[in-house]
Amino acid sequence: MAGAISTVIVAIIGLIGIIYQSRSSKKIDDNKTILEKVGKQIDELRQEMKENDENINKKVDQITMDMCKRYLVYRLSDLQNGKDVPLTEEQKRILHETKAVYNELGGDSYVDTMFERLEKKDIL
Repeated sequence: MAGAISTVIVAIIGLIGIIYQSRSSKKIDDNKTILEKVGKQIDELRQEMKENDENINKKVDQITMDMCKRYLVYRLSDLQNGKDVPLTEEQKRILHETKAVYNELGGDSYVDTMFERLEKKDIL
């Protein structure tokens, strides 16, 4: 009888171990699934943030280009009409730097033409 009780106890302990391992394995699988879902969501958020950043950068570039063009057209028009001539070296440098930024952002040839005319007249 003692042997039968021992066998039952060993069987129960073994069964408890199997149940515990089964539950632990399920928890691990559930945690892996949750981590995979979270990882996918993070990747989606990163992509969305990257796209938002690109859109913001495009808008900032467009605003910068518009401001440069406006400044250059007004300033170069004044110079073509003889206003504020001659320029200091600092004023010339600012005009050249502004034009470089404008061209780098995709500025058109209209400003380039105005700029070249003034360079030929030795104003810039």
